Amino acid sequence: DEASDLAEASFLIYMFARLIYVVRAHEQEFNENGGDAEEHDSVESISAALKELESSIDNGSVIMRKFTPRQIETIVKNHFDYLKSSENFDMNPQSLLDSLAKLIERVPADQPNALTLHDYDDIYQTDELVYAIGKDDIKKRITLILRGTESHSGSAWSNWATNLSVWKTEVPVPPITKEALEGGPNSDMESLWIHSGFYNYVYATTKNEKDEADTTKFDEIVQQLKILCEENP
Repeated sequence: DEASDLAEASFLIYMFARLIYVVRAHEQEFNENGGDAEEHDSVESISAALKELESSIDNGSVIMRKFTPRQIETIVKNHFDYLKSSENFDMNPQSLLDSLAKLIERVPADQPNALTLHDYDDIYQTDELVYAIGKDDIKKRITLILRGTESHSGSAWSNWATNLSVWKTEVPVPPITKEALEGGPNSDMESLWIHSGFYNYVYATTKNEKDEADTTKFDEIVQQLKILCEENP
């Protein structure tokens, strides 16, 4: 059941990432070389639809988009022909709609926002970890998804450098983890061995100059999780 929820949330974040990539790639190509006006209008329409889902948090350094499967279905349906023909969109739009329909089926009619994904698109994403948080009111579950290697984004080299850092780093058990372990068989655990690339990505200090000097990406993620947990006890 947990694996199914993780797969659903991962599907949503990667599909959403593809839509964002379509917009960014086209804008770069159009600004450099010009292009077809009708195609440009289609991409501008997608961009406008995505912007409607945005809100700015953390001193403006993070763009948070909160959306439901139904909202993404609407964007794909409204731009189906363009997405089907776009070289920048490497997914089958009809397959996406079929998958979205299965998610939408389990959303109660009286709870249209029961299944949502909170996507955190950091303006420093070429250097920092990108993540999303899925909220499922039906199963009473919050799922954290950390974006893996993304070959289409400007962060591709950073992602692969992280992947290749395969040695492990010993780190103290974080306080929030110690609280979760309290009373269990591993309550006396003092340290963990973590993949160095993953550790460096998650525990790197944030690039935002408005943050405290020792603020890490882990701190930012925990803060957003706490907000969602408080809003959804």
